[in-house]
Amino acid sequence: MDTNANDLSCIKKSKAQIIPIQTSSTQSVLDYLKNDDDARQNWFPNNTTLYSKTVSEGAGQVRAISRLALNATIKTGEIQKLYKATDELFLKDGGELKQALRVVIVSSAAGGTGSGIAMTTGMLNREYLHKHYREKAAIIRGYLLLPGVMDTVIRTETEKESLRRNGYATIKEINAFMIKSSGFCGVRKELERYKDLYIDIPTTTSGVDRLENLPFDFCFLLDRVDKS
Repeated sequence: MDTNANDLSCIKKSKAQIIPIQTSSTQSVLDYLKNDDDARQNWFPNNTTLYSKTVSEGAGQVRAISRLALNATIKTGEIQKLYKATDELFLKDGGELKQALRVVIVSSAAGGTGSGIAMTTGMLNREYLHKHYREKAAIIRGYLLLPGVMDTVIRTETEKESLRRNGYATIKEINAFMIKSSGFCGVRKELERYKDLYIDIPTTTSGVDRLENLPFDFCFLLDRVDKS
């Protein structure tokens, strides 16, 4: 899943068995906002310099643009490619699964696209599996590449700081939803602020799904620093 059409075209040319999903179009950010009342009114930053950006060029390290594009991807039905791939896995099994389905979500926590939708993608997967394969257990793991991994290729300190802000925000959000959905809000008083967290996701029928489930059963943070 990517907002950058150029990166996706490289995947399509390869022989790899990968299903690419473009979470963007040639519309501008302002065009997206005109069709997304929730984003415009509640969470997209009020920054006019972003409005003219064409989303198919990528999120440009802006997490909110990626989330905005994902909403449109769901509305247009393009997200069905993900669900169709899930359905095909069950069909290929040919019988009852003897173990829990394993879902692995791999993403950067540094740029805009992955860090903006990694958590939501985990929640969408769990919701779909719960609705359509209720009797099947599923374990969802998240693998996030932290900003330090990019240090050898990112030269300017300004850009490095930007990547670290994305990483911090991504981990902070995931941590909050994992605390809420794991039932830890009542353990300590300061955690009670997480108990009402949710995400509103549009549907293809102009409705809204409210997600407040567990993004990942396990979340692994991968950095450039090793044990030495």
